Amino acid sequence: MTEDLPDSPPHPYAASKLAAEFAVQAQARAGALSATILRFMNIAGGDDRDPTRLIPRTIAAAQGRGTLEINGDGSAMRDYLHVSDAARAILASVEDPPPRGESVRYVVGSGCGTSIAEVVAAVERRTGRPVPVRHGPTAPEPPELVSDPTRIMAELGWRPACSDIDTIVSDSWRHARATTEP
Repeated sequence: MTEDLPDSPPHPYAASKLAAEFAVQAQARAGALSATILRFMNIAGGDDRDPTRLIPRTIAAAQGRGTLEINGDGSAMRDYLHVSDAARAILASVEDPPPRGESVRYVVGSGCGTSIAEVVAAVERRTGRPVPVRHGPTAPEPPELVSDPTRIMAELGWRPACSDIDTIVSDSWRHARATTEP
């Protein structure tokens, strides 16, 4: 995924995010402000208790709190970004904004695809516990969503430093243990 992909949101949530981007860009064009739009990939690695997200669900299953339901065979690839790398991208964008009246958009991710099966394996490695899995039908989603962070790297000097899946899972596991285990 790059900044140059056509704007064609596949569902209402994505359309609402795009509408917000358009509003910000319009304000910038009117000269009211400068704007940097950051399109983050899947942020993880911190205290995340959202039961809809893969890594918290996988860790919960490793802790014995249910079975991980996976759509399809686990081969779907996603780009995971450590929360610390996301914070550094925000800082880089604040430190080097575009001129007043202009806006810029960056896709922010690790640039590496990780399959659902690889996330499960990383959780098992890092926790030392098995993850019970149940496979369901394949969901109507793209098989691969991976960023190309070349632009933010070139223009702001930002680079992902800790977005490998093992670091993300280790940090997520540390937070989960602190909040869910005695």
